[in-house]
Amino acid sequence: LTMVPCLLLLWIFALSTILNFCRADDSSNIYTYVPLENGANSLFIGHSFFIPVAVIFDRLVQQTQDSFPDHGFQTVARSGEGGSPSRLWEDQGSRAEVEGILMEGNIDILGMTVFNLDKSETDYHQRWINLALSYNPNTVVFIGSPWPIGGSYTATESISGTVTMLSQIIQTNIERLRSQNPGIPILLIQYGKASPVMKQKFEEGTLPDITRLVGSSRDSLYNDNFLGHAGMMMTEMCALTWLSILYGVPQEESITQYASSDWDVESVRNITTQLLEFNEKFMTREVVPTFSPSAQPTTTMMPSSGVTIAEGFDESVHCFSGNSKVKVKGNGDVPLEAIKIGDLVLVAPNRYERIYSFGHRKQASATPKQEITYLRFLPSGIEISPNHLIQVWGEGYLRAAYVKVGDSLLDGTHAPQVVTFIQSVTRDSAFAPFTRSGRIMVNGVQASTYAMISEVSDNQFPPFVASNYHLLAFLFQAPHRLYCQLWECSDETYTEEGLSLWVAQSSKVASLLSKQPYKLQYLVLSLVIPALVTLFILEKLVTFSCSVSALFFVGGILATLFPGFLGAFQIKNKQRN
Repeated sequence: LTMVPCLLLLWIFALSTILNFCRADDSSNIYTYVPLENGANSLFIGHSFFIPVAVIFDRLVQQTQDSFPDHGFQTVARSGEGGSPSRLWEDQGSRAEVEGILMEGNIDILGMTVFNLDKSETDYHQRWINLALSYNPNTVVFIGSPWPIGGSYTATESISGTVTMLSQIIQTNIERLRSQNPGIPILLIQYGKASPVMKQKFEEGTLPDITRLVGSSRDSLYNDNFLGHAGMMMTEMCALTWLSILYGVPQEESITQYASSDWDVESVRNITTQLLEFNEKFMTREVVPTFSPSAQPTTTMMPSSGVTIAEGFDESVHCFSGNSKVKVKGNGDVPLEAIKIGDLVLVAPNRYERIYSFGHRKQASATPKQEITYLRFLPSGIEISPNHLIQVWGEGYLRAAYVKVGDSLLDGTHAPQVVTFIQSVTRDSAFAPFTRSGRIMVNGVQASTYAMISEVSDNQFPPFVASNYHLLAFLFQAPHRLYCQLWECSDETYTEEGLSLWVAQSSKVASLLSKQPYKLQYLVLSLVIPALVTLFILEKLVTFSCSVSALFFVGGILATLFPGFLGAFQIKNKQRN
């Protein structure tokens, strides 16, 4: 009986959370930058992988000054780490120089770059943002991400993978800044993509304007062999990208009116197209990624921009192939087709959990014969259906179809493992084991045991649902886990296609819900989720098998909620006084 007030309190908390999402405007989940078409008075601060691009950007704009009447340009440049946000801030002379420009109150764009990838640099970005806003509350913040050093002697594939991996980390940091500064435009341009794009074209012999990998002349890709500073053409390609994004100049107009006339037009068009496409996801951020349909699934490497569930992929399958392996306690690596309910499998570094059920279980010899197409990620070799969720470093759990070459999965030590190749393979087996945490290590990489509902696209659910699908699937499995905790599920029944009856029925309900208006979905969730949270607590009570552990669990929840109630109480008392 003493648990009833706690459960009621948690139910009310969950209900209010869902209703807040319901009241929120869906547009709050989308960040869109509106270009400054008349130009802007800009201040760029940074190092030699950033300032030269800013200088060429200014030169391009000056060619048609009348088109951008509000354009202004100033820089504060320092070499190497001296141009990083942290060193510029900590050096009193550099900070004073920047602040002296900001205090005029007319800087519209503050442009900075990145040097380190840890949270401390984001903290220094925030300090500069606070300083700029104190003098002009309408300041637009621009953060540019350059290419990694050593481009001349590093393999092109490695540069490309590094740029993609870094972009994910930087994007995460930018999202933190955006959440800390609601309403402030914070723009990210990952212009560093120019390095692998142009080096690949140079190696393929499709970049006629560049005849040297390293040199000081105009026809050199890089200016030096050690750090890999950009040559003239690479710098200009980055600046053209800035021009299209910052000032909204259409790509074709930037090529014909602003690019140097002696560059090969098709090369400029191809390079800027790749840079703008790569930056599209940073200019407009949605809660879940979206991709354009692929014409046909390929049997080799998937397009680097991602794939969707194209014709040829069986959308009803949410699982792994029987060829994929899991680590079973006491038995080592075992193919999924050989595991069974009750086996202890590795779900995280040094953590094993019991398989309590299968969402999908279809042996290769089962009938009817079913050709199933999986995505195979190298180097791990995991074979996973496109709708299944897999953990991507810096992104959380995504559909496998959204993983691109250069993305990083999490290995057995939770270190990033870069995807170097993606294949499509055909199998006739399907397995989706369920563990209590909803996680599982397959072929040494972290994956979810859940999947997105078949034939349902991300935008059919509210952004809150689509971006937290793994967590919500975990909650919706609470009744199933509780049932299997109290009664064994070793004799569970499967459909002809191998789906468990629980998953088959749940998928139908979720599919039906996805077709309803957002507000109705929120209403249903506001009623269902508190009940599921209650079942989750009951599940923990059964798992802990003792009231003391349960007390600590509920006590933790109350400790989280108490400061909010205390604050409300204090406000009410102040109002009375």
